[in-house]
Amino acid sequence: MIKKVTIYETTDGCRFNTEKEAEKYESLYEKCENIMGQLRPRVDYGAVQQDVNLVKKTFNEFIDLCIETIPTHEKTFIRVKEGSIHPSWAGRIVSDYNIKCLCNASFRFSCTNMTSGVEYEQPYFVEHENDWNSEII
Repeated sequence: MIKKVTIYETTDGCRFNTEKEAEKYESLYEKCENIMGQLRPRVDYGAVQQDVNLVKKTFNEFIDLCIETIPTHEKTFIRVKEGSIHPSWAGRIVSDYNIKCLCNASFRFSCTNMTSGVEYEQPYFVEHENDWNSEII
């Protein structure tokens, strides 16, 4: 037997079974894009010099969005925002929930040195900046 199945696809390619789920995610995606859109675009092979103050501002806005989206982990997100625990705690929570737009934003922040403002292609270089031997745009 063949059944017709309707799937709803959002701007970033995520698929949902109901229009309501897709609309909810699309709203989250737009909020995330508005936050991340404040930064210079990411490059796949290279590093980008971001404005340090803007990185910190957008990171805090991102954490606020995480609190709004995943309120069961509000205390952890607040501790990350305050700097009392490492940002990787937020990254782990976001990863566990597997929400694509939040995962992508979290990855960008994990690739960004919050002191120098340089966004690398991989998180490794955040802690090993001396190993970076290419141009920073």
